Amino acid sequence: MRMIRCAIVGAGTVVEDLHLSALRGLPGVELAALCEMDRRRAREFQDRSGIPRAYSSLEGLLAADRGIDFVDIATPAHTHYDLTKQALEAGLHVLVEKPLALSARQGSELDLLARGRARKLCVLQTYRYRTPMLQASELLQAGVLGTLTKMSITCRVDGDPFVERRGWDWAEKQTMLLLYELAVHYVDLAVQYGGPLATILGFHATTEPGSGRVTAISALLEHASGLLTDLDFTVLASSRFIRIELFGSRRDVSIKLFPEGFVSRSGTVDPIKEIRTELRRTSRYVSQTVLDKVGKGQPKRRAQSHFRVMAGFVEALEHPELEPPVTAASVAPTLAALDALHARLREPDLAADDERLALAGAAD
Repeated sequence: MRMIRCAIVGAGTVVEDLHLSALRGLPGVELAALCEMDRRRAREFQDRSGIPRAYSSLEGLLAADRGIDFVDIATPAHTHYDLTKQALEAGLHVLVEKPLALSARQGSELDLLARGRARKLCVLQTYRYRTPMLQASELLQAGVLGTLTKMSITCRVDGDPFVERRGWDWAEKQTMLLLYELAVHYVDLAVQYGGPLATILGFHATTEPGSGRVTAISALLEHASGLLTDLDFTVLASSRFIRIELFGSRRDVSIKLFPEGFVSRSGTVDPIKEIRTELRRTSRYVSQTVLDKVGKGQPKRRAQSHFRVMAGFVEALEHPELEPPVTAASVAPTLAALDALHARLREPDLAADDERLALAGAAD
């Protein structure tokens, strides 16, 4: 069988930490080329990764290397639309980091372009494929949870993401970074479990005095299914943790990430069971970390969800009748929800109109 040739676009931390580990776990994929505009970073990355060829632009790569089957785009979010469009127009399949684009309109354009060119376009909304989320989906589909009525998502990050991402327009970043690059995972999960966003029942944003940076959002979302999502996302927080809870008519689910933990409950909570669950969670984390350190955890623990999406994407390339795991169409409601939330940050007096238009477009 012919190897599927991949070119990686971008050489940042996410590529080295997640993408390389996941791609190297796919036996039918050859890492053929690298595209990185920073020549020094490209050389250093090439030396560490062993990728044979490096280019400083996607144009250069497309002109010089005609044997590439797909590109893996892992660049800053504001570049995704242009790079994805360029690769699709050149006839390549595309794997792209989240978000697909910075608006539902742009996402729809890319979806239509990919389908019109008969190319596969897959978005790395990888939290759908985190182990605890797969466990929750399995219970939901089996009817074990009953009907979902509420979802609660709390994410607190104790770092400063603005300092780490100074490479694009500061005015946009102040309001868009929190939603489109960071909270996108959690908005996507809410849409996955609750369906398209119907309306925003409540919204509050914290803006840092002086800089104008949006450092926290709290929103109460009502979905088309009737499910309510309580979303609370904060950076520059006093601690770091992520908790996702699903409340069903029969059972509830509590999920922790970094490291992962999963509990399904009904009736009175048993404290002994809670302690055992935390011990198992810690044990799994320690054992997998050790395997990663000695080089036997391939793909790495943190790259497992990337690996699952990438493996499904490659399978879709090998079998044209299959769709990729995360299509552009499947993230359209997520982008529409992000657009509606972002409208609340921009012009409060116009937010209701923006929200109505964004959600109506997603429904269409």
